[in-house]
Formats: sequence, C-alpha cells, structure tokens
Amino acid sequence: MKQNKIAIFHHFLLSHCKGGGEKLMLQLREHLGADFWCGAIDLDGWDPSKCTDSFTEDLGKANWHYLHEESQVKGWKYIKRQIAYLLSPQIRDLAQNDIVIFSFGNIAFVPQRVKKINPYIKTIAYVHTPPRIFTDQYDSTYNNLKWYAKPFFSLFTKLVLWNFNNALESCDVIIANSENIKSRLLKYCKIDANKVIFPLVETEKFYNKPSKNFYLSHARLEPLKRIDIIVKAFEQMPEQKLVITSGGPMTGWVKEYILNNNITNIEFKGRVSDAERDELMATCTAGIYIPIDEDAGITQLEFMACGKPVIGVKDGGLIESIIDGKTGILMSKNVTQQEIISTIRSLEPKNLEDMKQACINQSKLFDKTIFFNKFDEIINEYS
Repeated sequence: MKQNKIAIFHHFLLSHCKGGGEKLMLQLREHLGADFWCGAIDLDGWDPSKCTDSFTEDLGKANWHYLHEESQVKGWKYIKRQIAYLLSPQIRDLAQNDIVIFSFGNIAFVPQRVKKINPYIKTIAYVHTPPRIFTDQYDSTYNNLKWYAKPFFSLFTKLVLWNFNNALESCDVIIANSENIKSRLLKYCKIDANKVIFPLVETEKFYNKPSKNFYLSHARLEPLKRIDIIVKAFEQMPEQKLVITSGGPMTGWVKEYILNNNITNIEFKGRVSDAERDELMATCTAGIYIPIDEDAGITQLEFMACGKPVIGVKDGGLIESIIDGKTGILMSKNVTQQEIISTIRSLEPKNLEDMKQACINQSKLFDKTIFFNKFDEIINEYS
C-alpha cells in the first residue's frame, strides 16, 4: 500500500487561540505523521522556542509551516490573511502532498489553489463551523452596528460566504465535527456534509479523585462561552467555590471583575499546565460549561472522562454528548444567571458522585481510537 504524504492546514494560530480545535488538529497530525500548515501565526504565542505550554510543545514535534506572521494592525490583519491565502507562493509546496486535510475556519482560496496546481491531490475538509459572525451570529452582530455600517456588513457577509462555499465545495470530502455543524452548514451554506466525526477525548489520560468541593470552568474566555454569566452567578453564591482555568479575549474582564467586586469564592488561575488541569478536573465537584450553540465541544468530554458530571445547556454539541440527568445537568438553551444559581443550589453532592461511572462510560464513546479509526478509513480510500 502506498504511503501517502499528508498535510494538515489550519486557518491560523493566534496567541488567544489555544483551544479544542487547535489541539484536535495537532493530535490528528501526530497520529497521521502529517506536516502541519497554517495561514497566519502569532510567533510570540506559538513559537515552540518561546513558549512552554502543551500546544506549542505539540507544534514543536511537527514539521510545521506558515504562510505569514499575523499582523497586529486591527483592520489590516484580516486583509493580510486573504492576500496570503490568494498569493502566497508556499501554496505550491502544500500542493505537493498526496492528501491535504483542511481545518475549516475560513481559508478561502487555498483548497482551490492546491487543486489547480495539483489536480490529482485529494482534499478533505474537517469543518469546525462556518464563520459564525456571518451565519448563526449574523443577526445579533448586524443589529449592534451603526446604521451606516449595516449595508457594508451585509455585502461583506455575502462575499465571505461565497468564498467559504467555493473553498469547501472544491474539497473531495466534507466532514462536519457534529450533527450540529452538519445542520448549520446545510442551513446557512446549503452544503450537505458527507460525514460526521465528533472530536476526540484521550480518555486514558484522565482520572477521578474525590471532590474537593469546587466547580470548575475550563472554557475559553470569550463571549460565546458566557463566562460573564457564570462569574456573576457565582458572585451571588458565596457558599460555592468556582475555579477558572483558561485564557482568551475576556481574560482582562474576568480578572478585573473579580478584583473590583472583591469576590473571594472565585479563583482565577488562567492557563495552567496539562497536569494541573487534569488534577483540577479530577477533584472538582462538577464542570460548568454553557456555551452558545457550541459547535461540538471537547471540554465536556474531558470532564466526563474524569468521572465528573457537566452543568451545561440544551444547545449545540452538548446535546450530542451529555446525557441529561445521567452524565450532567442540561439547563435551558437561553440560560440565565438565576437558573445557574437555582440549579447549583439544588444539586446534592452524592447525586453528582453517583454519576461517575456513567460519565466515564459516555466519554469512551468519543475516545481517540474511534476518531482516528474513522479518519483512517477515509485516508485509506485514497491509498
């Protein structure tokens, strides 16, 4: 059987983008022995010679390439990305692979260019989500704009989705990371994914210990994860402890809010090592994870792999992975601060502890071996 030369192309690696999608693609790269490519990169946050976290450690193991360094100029950086996708001569090197797995994101022009350079190349799209600001988040974004900006935003949305659709449709196989994203692609892009492969969890890395009586939030600190509602809910529950272990665009807000309001029952740790994260997950009472229409989600899988139930929402990928009442509690889709408070206060520690084995069993349905086997089947079709 021919040994395929494989590359994975991820849209960008920025300092605040160290989340599930990035980790997943690096894990797949290691499994396949693939080269790793990205469009834009922030070397201050991702260069393995400068950073010591597990993300950059994994990147350092790869033969990695990037089209350009990320600009720090707010408007120009988006234009620069598109210029690189459209004109970078390095795309010729990318096209010398037998198979390229595109991690979507918005990577307009790149799949079409590699196909034009090498008509025999096989291209696989793994779709985390179509651009959310232009799809499911379009209405809320549009309504918050000034009147004079709305026509430009509407026109730009059409251009972005036209580019996105062309890039995606040029791929030989389209894989959605969940039934949720398969539905989102069909609704907003009129594209029907060929397959669904839910993200993985490395179940063997996680373990369970008795609860130390605290709730844990490990979601990226951004508005779509509703971290502000979590923080404000626990502010009203001084008898309950919350630990936050993550980073992202809202890091400054979280730190300032806790400090300015003298909140003593919330501990902000920021990004922590994998070992510390695993220990905190193993010893928490439960995880709390309430994103808005989560694409698929990996955080809830990690909690369950530790035998810890997840306080989540009936929305997005969480309803595909959490069994309400057995491996967690799913609150309403449009959860409020008060609902979080009443839910947490109604929980009995023993009932949560009794969910341990069900959580572990459920996580095994998403183990890395299942994810890799499904990808291997697709790769083997082209061998």
